[in-house]
Amino acid sequence: MRDCDVTERLNGRTALVTGASRGIGEHCARALARDGARVALAARTTDDLERIAAELPHDPVVIQSDLAEASAGADLAAAAVDALGGVDI
Repeated sequence: MRDCDVTERLNGRTALVTGASRGIGEHCARALARDGARVALAARTTDDLERIAAELPHDPVVIQSDLAEASAGADLAAAAVDALGGVDI
């Protein structure tokens, strides 16, 4: 197995991050994007998501979602797959 850095392993990958508007979710989204992934940012408030997306590389996607609703998880997954063409992480 050849050595590769994390950035190389995540290039071309897609990730869905919930709670991405602040805190741990925001930091995870930033780390994934920094390391090469195209990220779908999900949270209840789009203003914060839009701000974060503007700062990230790899054409991130913003999806408004309130996971407190019963069908929200399935709806979010479908929206992420539609926007990204699939979700790896």
